[in-house]
Amino acid sequence: MRRPKLIALALCGAVPLVLAGCGSGTATTVAPGTTSRPSTPISTDTAACAAGRCEVRVSPPETISFKPGLDLTNLRVTSIKSGVVTLVTTSTYNGGDAGVSSNANVCSSNGTNAITTNDMEVGCTITNNGLSMRVVSVDGESAVLRLEPTS
Repeated sequence: MRRPKLIALALCGAVPLVLAGCGSGTATTVAPGTTSRPSTPISTDTAACAAGRCEVRVSPPETISFKPGLDLTNLRVTSIKSGVVTLVTTSTYNGGDAGVSSNANVCSSNGTNAITTNDMEVGCTITNNGLSMRVVSVDGESAVLRLEPTS
């Protein structure tokens, strides 16, 4: 009866990339119909986001400052709770544009004047003053954000 268990242990040690559930480590959720493949670790260097284009792992409190030329001066990660990421963006002027595109239950943008608070789950994309912000994943107290200029 122990033989199948020994084979499974040997396989977990010999082929860690093929078998899921062997050992410990960070879990990745893959949507049905998609393919998972090993990837490079996500950067935590928020300075790489200064031009508004990056994919970065963040944890609160975290601030991403943008270079002049974008209509936003910064983005602050203020909290991550129960899978919801709260981002506060500061615009270079009062007003501007915002849009929400989502297949998530939580995806909202509210603000007055130049400050906007965005509550976002995985799958939520919010566009604020020329910057598209998407929550790619959430893992406890950290999240991966994808930022891209819209023009």
